[in-house]
Amino acid sequence: MEEPLGLKFRPKTAGPSPELKANVLSYTTWQWCQPLVNLGNKKPLQKEDLHDMVPRESVDFNEKLWNNIREKQMKKGKKPTVKGIVYEACGRELLYSFVWMPIWFGAVLAQVYTMRAVVEEAQKGGSIEWWRGFLLVFSMWATSVVQSLGQHWSFMYGQKLGIRLKAAVNMVIFNKIMKMKLVALGGTSSGLMLNLVTNDTQKLVDAATFVAYAFFSIVVCVVVAILAIVAAGLAALPGVAVILLAQPLQVVIARVIGKIRRHAVKLTDSRVRTVAEILSGVRVVKYNGWTSTFLKRIDEIRCIEISWIRKATFLRACTTSFKDVISPIAALATFGTYVAINDGILVASEAFTLLGLFGILVRIYSIVPPSVQYISETAVGLQRMQMLMDLPDGSGPSSPQDIEKLRKLYPEAAVVVKEGTFSWYVREKDFEGAAEAVSNGVDEKMDEKSNLQDISLAVKKGELVAVIGSVGSGKSSLLLAVLGEMESIKGAFWTERNVSYVPQQPWILNDNVRNNIITTSDFDEARYKRVVFSCALEHDIAQLPAGDETEIGERGVNLSGGQKARISLARACYSQCPVVLLDDPLAAVDVPTARHLMQHVLGGIFKGRTVILVTHNKSSLEHVDRIFMMENGRLQQVNSKEDLDEKGLVSEEEEEDSDYDSSDGLEEEDGEQAKIRQPSSDGQNPSQDQLNTHLRTPSVNDAEKRTSFYSLEKSSSRTSKRSSFSKRLSLDEKGKQQGGDLQQVGGLTVKEDRMVGEVTWNTYFGYVRGGGVTIFTVTIFLMCLAQAVRVSVDYWVSAWVSDKYHKSTHIYLLSFAVLVVGAVILSIGRGLLFSEMAMRAASHMHREMAEKVLRSPQLFFDQNPVGRILNRFSKDQAMVDELLPYTAQGMFENLIGVLGVMVFIAIIMPWFLLCLPPFILLFIYCQQRYVAVSRELKRLDGLSRSPIYAHFAQTLQGLTSVRAYGIEAAMHDHFRDLIDANHRAMISFLHLSRWLGTRLDFTAAICVATTALLAVLLRNVISPGLVGVVLLESLQLTGFFQYGVRLVADTENIFTSVERIQTYGNLPTEAKSDSPPGLITEQWPEKGEIEFIKYTMAYRVDLPAVLNGLTFKVFPEEKIGILGRTGAGKSSLAAALFRMVENANCSGSILIDGVDLKDVGLDDLRLRLSIIPQDPVLFKGTLRFNLDPFERHRDDELHEALARVQLTTKIKSLDGGLSSEISENGENFSVGQRQLLCLARSLLRKSRIIVMDEATAAVDGETDQLIQETMRDVFSACTVLTIAHRIDTIIDCDRVLVLAKGGRISEFDSPLNLLKRAEHVDFSVNSTTRIDHVFANMVAQAGPTVARQLRRAAEAADEKKRLRRNEHQIS
Repeated sequence: MEEPLGLKFRPKTAGPSPELKANVLSYTTWQWCQPLVNLGNKKPLQKEDLHDMVPRESVDFNEKLWNNIREKQMKKGKKPTVKGIVYEACGRELLYSFVWMPIWFGAVLAQVYTMRAVVEEAQKGGSIEWWRGFLLVFSMWATSVVQSLGQHWSFMYGQKLGIRLKAAVNMVIFNKIMKMKLVALGGTSSGLMLNLVTNDTQKLVDAATFVAYAFFSIVVCVVVAILAIVAAGLAALPGVAVILLAQPLQVVIARVIGKIRRHAVKLTDSRVRTVAEILSGVRVVKYNGWTSTFLKRIDEIRCIEISWIRKATFLRACTTSFKDVISPIAALATFGTYVAINDGILVASEAFTLLGLFGILVRIYSIVPPSVQYISETAVGLQRMQMLMDLPDGSGPSSPQDIEKLRKLYPEAAVVVKEGTFSWYVREKDFEGAAEAVSNGVDEKMDEKSNLQDISLAVKKGELVAVIGSVGSGKSSLLLAVLGEMESIKGAFWTERNVSYVPQQPWILNDNVRNNIITTSDFDEARYKRVVFSCALEHDIAQLPAGDETEIGERGVNLSGGQKARISLARACYSQCPVVLLDDPLAAVDVPTARHLMQHVLGGIFKGRTVILVTHNKSSLEHVDRIFMMENGRLQQVNSKEDLDEKGLVSEEEEEDSDYDSSDGLEEEDGEQAKIRQPSSDGQNPSQDQLNTHLRTPSVNDAEKRTSFYSLEKSSSRTSKRSSFSKRLSLDEKGKQQGGDLQQVGGLTVKEDRMVGEVTWNTYFGYVRGGGVTIFTVTIFLMCLAQAVRVSVDYWVSAWVSDKYHKSTHIYLLSFAVLVVGAVILSIGRGLLFSEMAMRAASHMHREMAEKVLRSPQLFFDQNPVGRILNRFSKDQAMVDELLPYTAQGMFENLIGVLGVMVFIAIIMPWFLLCLPPFILLFIYCQQRYVAVSRELKRLDGLSRSPIYAHFAQTLQGLTSVRAYGIEAAMHDHFRDLIDANHRAMISFLHLSRWLGTRLDFTAAICVATTALLAVLLRNVISPGLVGVVLLESLQLTGFFQYGVRLVADTENIFTSVERIQTYGNLPTEAKSDSPPGLITEQWPEKGEIEFIKYTMAYRVDLPAVLNGLTFKVFPEEKIGILGRTGAGKSSLAAALFRMVENANCSGSILIDGVDLKDVGLDDLRLRLSIIPQDPVLFKGTLRFNLDPFERHRDDELHEALARVQLTTKIKSLDGGLSSEISENGENFSVGQRQLLCLARSLLRKSRIIVMDEATAAVDGETDQLIQETMRDVFSACTVLTIAHRIDTIIDCDRVLVLAKGGRISEFDSPLNLLKRAEHVDFSVNSTTRIDHVFANMVAQAGPTVARQLRRAAEAADEKKRLRRNEHQIS
């Protein structure tokens, strides 16, 4: 036995963080980040260039901390709450964040009073001692440096805390979902949970960053108020009142914003869920021509969502204006009172001390509004997380006492259910807190069919039992009940663990074939090859470009239904779990393959294991020990063949002679290969040597190079031996190792696009165009005007105290008031206008992205996982909706503010211009060095998020299988590793932001010191008022400059999200949706004639053709059966008819009623054809919407269609009838019922051309016969193409089209003619090597009895057709 693939592979990093070994100076100033900055300026950073996180910030540490706190609270008798644990988990980071705030505030106050001392020196005039001048200048510089470090470290510790909490909460959400049974998950949705992981956890980081600042702002306001009173006496009281009233006002507005955000978040959940659902079923959406309908649906949700976001953004813009409004208003109130009390005299030192104190509020109010909002939004997010935590997990297995009783009562049993009643309802609140039953969509009353009642079942170890029953009778629910996924109402049950579970809809991982089969098990070559042979996968693997190394797309998009079913079955075979639950695994395979699986899986690998098989296949019942039947949610044993025949619940076609050898004819192979495939005479599976034809034996080097997406990882640092995911080698790397590109080594999923270098100007222009160029231009003008007025306010104070214009006090005061009012109006106006521009841009970008994504070719969805696409619609769109407006507005305001301050100082003190060149050069140098690195870190952050969402979605899809196989630990560990990888990029970006901020602040400190030096030197040249206003404006440089430059970089970094959205907004799309005028009529196609003329199709330009030179004609109203082995091109034929694949390698023509389909608009074409797919897809919404999304039919027509597909009883059992809600992915209907609903949908369309792709594979034999009769009646005047595995499904077709390997036509004639031509052929000899008489050969392989039945059916059908022709001629 070899080591598991990828066993010792660990994500490559640059090693431990340099932060751990940095000295005090390097640590304090972030100098230890310099090597990363240097590297990032030499080349674009890769994930391998990032260092490990500090252990305290790792996901593992914080998850354990969370669990420890939770356990402590439970031991104390407290109910653990999310808020309580978050508070207790804050730790020293929160303390340090608060400790740095007084240091910052002390430095700010010291700077204000140093400025006062400089102004007093200017007032006194005369000489000054050199040491005093030096001390004043040095103090201005030192206080700037200290306040910079204080602010940065307070923020940094807050961000570290936020990342720690985000890591813990992400894992808590994931762990909660892993515990929730399917019945409990009905109270949630995938979109909602994805939004929790993406947006709500990010709010924790935002809130933690500013929490110390927000709470300490109260202290700042009180202290500033006291010092203002000390400086100006009672005259300061009005200004103090303004300051103190502003704080609660902001809190009130923040609460209003929080309420608005609650509404917006619900709509965001709904939009993301809708997009996820559409992406998961996009193939069905395209086949049915529903793209426009679903785009409209997304747009409707988006319009309501953006209206709420717009309200919140406008309020945020108003609160952001506080920083420019509060200080002037407070100064106006104070100065007005001051001059009234002091006979109109305003002293410069006191005036500028007050302005300096009030100026502190500018910094406070520039940060407090978003801080309060972040905290409010975090409270909402924590409340939503608490709702999820409060949801029940579901009852799960019985109590240990009951299980022990069952084991004593049935000592030889592996599965026991005793008088069990199970329901799909949990009588507790759902996610939104409604006091209703949480429903997974099944009927509410406990005595309805959908629930299981009085189930008693004991399956012995090593026994194989079958469960049969009609559609919707509860067969699949029985398996889920045995797994503990349903709510146990009464009785007891127990199942030996672990369990191999093969669901009706296979759970396929986005990984290669081999890793899908072995998952977390050790790789055993002999066992692996035996499984591949037994599951009839050799031929399929041989056809794949890289064999079993070929990547399978998400949900198995590049596999046929039969291949997905067999890979899912192979996983169960390989796992060696003692109990196996099979949910109709034979439905999606053809008869010979089904026979092979019966012989080598049911009768081979599963021998000795406990197996419960749900099936409609009668032949499989010969291999079972006992048979049970589900009927109306009750289980009863079938005691005789007569009972079975009477019920008619299994397919008759597969009945066979028991001695018929099923190993013949599986694939078209040469004689040598046929010999290899034969089992040995002793009944055992072939040896390894015999299997080497199609399976490459991995060498030691291969094992080292290959990495299993789901493989175990052994680590000496871990005491437990839990499985963990290891990171796969990228397909690009594999391609390089093997000398080929992505496609050549079997890759499907393409590497996510990553822009390199600066964000292009086209990206910025595209954003501005979306928001409106005129609005943007006016906004920038208003920002410049607002800054000019704002500087004029301070300048007017200097003119007032110096009486420069020799006006009365009332004139000065009135002019000051006018300037203040102007500043307030302009400040609010620019914020609202910019917010409107940003909302328009966000709406435009989302609309463009949704349009282009949904109209992209199917290949795009095959190559890009749903999680990756959802990342753009969730996280990236949230950045553009919420963060970008605030950040970009702040950037423009700060930069314009810095520019205004410098121009003003240069005008007053021209000598200041001498220090500008080095200042600007240093600024450009730092900014460029920073942006080159931060931009790539932000891109790596975005790229590393996509796998998190993809893994989260993939786990949700296969949750039942994950629990059954017992691989929860592996899924958990991989999720943990993915978050760690994302946080490495995130924390590196945050440290780098501080690296830049400190350097820019130190530069600004030099500018402040230079200004103070000039003020001291020129104190006798310029007035005290000008000295005061120059120093006052220079103080703003420290905050404005570094914050503005950081906002420049942050804006560019957020624009990587804009860039990613715009990339999807510029995707190549399919052909036009509408046809040229006059090409087709409203009734087209009137006849339903189809003609293929030398048609060739390849799925990609780099892949071989799957259809080769097909030329055939289907006449109006003709019924065509389509047969062929896996990979022969059956489903490709349907894809070609619907124009799902079009590229340079596609050639030839397809005509319908003489019209070339290349000229027909896609929506026109797809809306006029109908397809009933093999994988039924339903969407969340009403039953009426799923049947008739365009609302073109009356209710009586809908009911008639449902009656024709035998669903009337089911629909009547639902409380809402046609208005009943269908749950996400149609989970409240069985797979068979979903197929019947899709069939009803096609009946309503009344198309002239119908394509049926294994439409009844998941229904029982009796229902299948009824539906076939219905279709013969309803579709009698239609052209029908039926792709089938059951030969009896197409035996009465007018003609049968048999496709051979490579997508070529092998035979095309009536079933009877094809059988007659082979009447004298002996198929018992070399049947597997024949290339002629393929149809007759397939009939012969079904067994002598079935072959005779099929022959009689073909003759009867031919006779009916002859009679119909005669009647037609007579009439």
